[in-house]
Amino acid sequence: MDDAAPGLLVVDLDGTLVRLDVAWDELRRELTDIARRGGVSPSGPGIRALMENAALPGFEGVRAEMETALTAAEVAGAERPARNEALLEWLDRAELPRTFSVLSLNSRSAVERALRATGLADRVDSVVGREDVAKGKPDPEGLTLLARRGGVAAGSALLVGDQPTDRECARRAGAHYLDVADVGLRWVR
Repeated sequence: MDDAAPGLLVVDLDGTLVRLDVAWDELRRELTDIARRGGVSPSGPGIRALMENAALPGFEGVRAEMETALTAAEVAGAERPARNEALLEWLDRAELPRTFSVLSLNSRSAVERALRATGLADRVDSVVGREDVAKGKPDPEGLTLLARRGGVAAGSALLVGDQPTDRECARRAGAHYLDVADVGLRWVR
């Protein structure tokens, strides 16, 4: 990114800005059990693959049950998240806008709860959670939606994330990307 400040600062939630208190391996097993009971074959090891398979026609009830379990776990995990103090300090030192948007594969309710629990809600202009888009990251839909809301071109945005899907989302949107590992991780409750 050049020396110009970004037109929009967008931050991923879990693993970047905060760390939700979710037992992801246990949740994956629970969702796998729901999928199997409903006749959905798990094709990959992750929650995302399970949810995509359950989105196929004929599995609407299974998908709804899985979504309910996933959202409940995320919301519970948002009760006591840790926040990344290293990132927040870097944002202040870098003279970036005090406020930012959040783009997350988590449910909007979990994002909003985590932001309130960590005292960060007043720093967030806009939130896009998984129910706000047809396709999650790495699809750029959420990032372009946040850019439209902010009245800027997606190419002027800076996305801070922690996963290859975040990097790919920024690339597809023509936006800038910063890996949070380059800034630092220091989780504080």
